[in-house]
Amino acid sequence: MRIEDLSKNRSRASFILAFSIVLWMRGYENTLHAENKAVAPPTPKMNQIANLLETDLVERFLLEGQVPPKRKDPTPDVPFVSYNMPDNAYMTGMYLADQTYRFRASRNPEAKRLASEACSALHTFVAVTGKPGLFARAFIPVDMRYSDDGIWRKSPDGKYLWRGDVSSDQATGYMYGCSVYGQFLASPEEKARMAADCVAICDHIEQHGMHIEDVDGKPTQWGHYEPEYVKQEEPMNALLWLQHLKVAAQLSGDPKPEERYRRFALEEGYAEAAVNARSVGEPSPGRRVNHSDDVLIFLAYEPLLRLEKDEALRALYLKSLERTWNAVRPEKNLFFTCIYAAATNKKDLPEIQKAVENWSLFTFDLHWNRDTRDVYGKRFQLDLEPKVRSEKPKSGQVIPLDYRARDWSIQVQNPYTDIAKEIPRPDSGMEYTGLHWTIGYWMARAEGLMDEKQ
Repeated sequence: MRIEDLSKNRSRASFILAFSIVLWMRGYENTLHAENKAVAPPTPKMNQIANLLETDLVERFLLEGQVPPKRKDPTPDVPFVSYNMPDNAYMTGMYLADQTYRFRASRNPEAKRLASEACSALHTFVAVTGKPGLFARAFIPVDMRYSDDGIWRKSPDGKYLWRGDVSSDQATGYMYGCSVYGQFLASPEEKARMAADCVAICDHIEQHGMHIEDVDGKPTQWGHYEPEYVKQEEPMNALLWLQHLKVAAQLSGDPKPEERYRRFALEEGYAEAAVNARSVGEPSPGRRVNHSDDVLIFLAYEPLLRLEKDEALRALYLKSLERTWNAVRPEKNLFFTCIYAAATNKKDLPEIQKAVENWSLFTFDLHWNRDTRDVYGKRFQLDLEPKVRSEKPKSGQVIPLDYRARDWSIQVQNPYTDIAKEIPRPDSGMEYTGLHWTIGYWMARAEGLMDEKQ
């Protein structure tokens, strides 16, 4: 073979080898890309969102069974994790119901354990004040560091500090949790203890001129149930007071609390006043509605309509419910929708699926900073970065969850005006529990209004 032929053969072989390597590399890159694509973390489904929010609440928020809704990051001035705690009693009552619904839906024994701990915490709210029937907004061990702007006092036994100036909204959340837990999950001992505490709270209010009186002998700012007040200024509180009384009667089984409830409902005219519990009007950005009151109103409807058998009283409560429901129906709030569907037995409402779809749009930057999302994303192998899936709403339209502004609660914010200015939402110095999301999810599951696989 001539030298030039050998050279040509070598060149041809080198070319074939190089070309083969290029093809192999391309194939490897495509395979690698396909593998990377296959293992990319998925966006969580609703049951995974619920699991993440429940896990986070237990690991970063629970304090001796109670739920502080706002967790504050350390700062140079306050170099430790602290909590903002004006709503612990209210939130703990809701958490007690949340875990009860969770157990009904899943039979998860952890839900039963957590519910029992929350039930114990509700008793501590009453015990720490040292005044019969007066309960606290929050309590902490006396040696715990805290940064909170409330009025704090020491418990009589010296073991706790407790936050005063308790309000009707705290009482409403408290009673709601006791009612749901008492009906579906409480032990006889727990039910008896809740009954004693709820009756004592109602006794305290009536014995002090129909308002909550703090340990300083003065009425609390938002603890008023006087007849003139509920009929002329705040008809919502007529509904809330009837809820308190009905729950006390439910848990005690004693005829006296039931007699007191019927006296206020019928003879004192509180049931008639409760028809107008909610301010109504055309949905618009400027309407004068306190959306946190909507939560309280539905927390009152749920036990009243679950427990009341008297047709005349049910008719008044249903009239009030329909009036409120017509105002909030466009908001696609899953929790409100579940309560309405259960109370009216309208479990084929088209609004149910619309509310479920809205709840599925939840993104974790509504409540968590990026570092938290990164930690949980890696731990659970899920993509927790926000994804906008709905159309951007126009002015005056209801804002879907994926466009909502960051806030401590998706229930209390204005769903017509609180729109995110940028997505992902910026980090802040505070992070929040997802309780107001999970309670809607678990109630829908417990009532059979949505599929567990969603």
